[in-house]
Amino acid sequence: MLGFGVALIGAVIGGGFSYLGAWHQSRTQLEAQEAQGREDRKKEDREKRAEVYEGFLGAADIFAVKTNGIITDCNDGKCSPDWHAWQTLRAEYQGALNQVWVYGSDEAVTQTGRISAALPKSLWEPNADELHLTFESANFRTAYQGFQSLMCRELPASPRTAC
Repeated sequence: MLGFGVALIGAVIGGGFSYLGAWHQSRTQLEAQEAQGREDRKKEDREKRAEVYEGFLGAADIFAVKTNGIITDCNDGKCSPDWHAWQTLRAEYQGALNQVWVYGSDEAVTQTGRISAALPKSLWEPNADELHLTFESANFRTAYQGFQSLMCRELPASPRTAC
């Protein structure tokens, strides 16, 4: 009978250790899956931000070039711009700006304000008679480069030191 009791105690202890080992292993696997999930979400966020930030800079650049072209032509006395095309670019810029507000970081949203400050207002539909375009090219270049630096810091998994 003593042998049976010892065997029973041994089985209980062995079973307890097996249970603890299995519990620890499942816990470790769960933690690894959670860590992988976090990394996957970070990667998805970086990829979405890359798409949104590139779209924003592209729209800002095209809007700036078209605006500057209109101002230059009007200053040279050849003022007959294609307002419909300009309005389309203005709306596309605003759409890209909205995407940054949704998917961008707080710093990216702040940087968009610096770029927007150098461009004509994008949330406004002017009449051609009332239109007075302004474009601050030096401020635009500085803000554009600031946004590029932000992209360099935020988008790569391992940003360069120079960012």
